[in-house]
Amino acid sequence: MLLFILLFFVFVIIPVGLGIAIYKLIMRSGSRRNGTIFAVIYGLILTITAVSIIFEDELFTKGDALELLREQRIELADGFSIVENHSMSGIGDYYHTFTLQISEKDKFKIIEDIKLSDNFIPFVDSATTDFYPTEDRYEEKRTEYNYETEYQYIREYFQGNGQGYAPTHRKIKVQKKTNEIVFEEMVE
Repeated sequence: MLLFILLFFVFVIIPVGLGIAIYKLIMRSGSRRNGTIFAVIYGLILTITAVSIIFEDELFTKGDALELLREQRIELADGFSIVENHSMSGIGDYYHTFTLQISEKDKFKIIEDIKLSDNFIPFVDSATTDFYPTEDRYEEKRTEYNYETEYQYIREYFQGNGQGYAPTHRKIKVQKKTNEIVFEEMVE
């Protein structure tokens, strides 16, 4: 409950109070028109920010999905659909996952790309798979792992973003039995 009150204070009370204070200062200087313009622009900025945060999952597009796939050198030639998209965040943590229904042709192309990678590891036990670096995780250069489990082909990507910044850790899982790929991003 205390956390909720703190978050409400930081994300609602402070921005609204700041906007009202600046509006009143502008009004006191005798410029009613400038005060009104500021209030409208500031209100729109707060509204757009709130809407984009609240409806982040609903505003996710196919273009967003393609961009995240391209970062891991995966291209889709045929049409696809977004089956589901979810994101969650907490203090210091962020998790995003989406599932795409793709064509059989794209599925086999992605599997071939993974299998032909220099560091491909066939038949890894999914219960013991842990490629996440523990030492120098903030300074780690881009590292990519390609492997196969019983049910999936996986391309895992990790990159440190410098001391004080959460590392980027993403996985793309190509399902063996369906034409679906699952994207996962974990920021810890």
